Amino acid sequence: MPASCSSKPAPNLPRFDCLRNAESRDKVPQMPFRLVFLGMLGSGKSYVARKAASLTGGVVLPFAKDVYRLSEAVLGRPVDKRIQSDRALLKTIGTDWGREGRADVDAVLQARLAELWPERHGYADIWVDSFVRYAGAQPAAHIFNDDTRFPNELCRTVALGFLPFYVGVSEATRGSRLAVRGEAVAPAAYRHPSEIMNTTLSTVAIDENLAPIVWNDDAAAPKRDWIVSQETFFAWLQTNDAAALTDFAQQSPPQSLCEWARSEPWK
Repeated sequence: MPASCSSKPAPNLPRFDCLRNAESRDKVPQMPFRLVFLGMLGSGKSYVARKAASLTGGVVLPFAKDVYRLSEAVLGRPVDKRIQSDRALLKTIGTDWGREGRADVDAVLQARLAELWPERHGYADIWVDSFVRYAGAQPAAHIFNDDTRFPNELCRTVALGFLPFYVGVSEATRGSRLAVRGEAVAPAAYRHPSEIMNTTLSTVAIDENLAPIVWNDDAAAPKRDWIVSQETFFAWLQTNDAAALTDFAQQSPPQSLCEWARSEPWK
């Protein structure tokens, strides 16, 4: 450290030299936060993402941005996830029509979607490509994703430099949140193709260091080196402490999580 910035500066050296050096360091451009939140239904992924965006002036960018847009155009109103048929429509458009291009999707719905989405559909990366376009249009923005559901989505974001975090919560708290939200989730829903990756990750994330965990619960967190309280996590974001957040996240290498997901251990 230069003498002018030591705790006991040399005589006759002006204090403003130290201040100027500190100011120049503060002006070094910071890379934006780019984070992905994984977790089960009711874990609080969207809450954590919205809070992160609020603290940083960033945005929540879901893969399903266009799925919701199309669903709302079909319904003629906003999607209400408390309504089972609305949730089913999201899955039909997002997975059956969008990702898989299934021929058994209702013909009237297919015709309407063809009007709304003249581009190609029926391939696994349809919503990933859409996400990348939206993210690319905001190169300086802090971006937080709350709906990563498939291995190709996870691995594409990791390749783009996003850091994945698992949102941890006790089962009792998760169940009460779903009840408050009025979402009656059938057991079969957890094995739907759009949920099975997060469902499977939830069975191992606490005991295997696959992903850094943000503990989103007032109940005590399990004692693990890869679990951080939401208070500490939000403080890193609020103070723009990218170094602390990144160091913590890298305890669980993102590429290892990608490889785990690609192996599809739920099959």
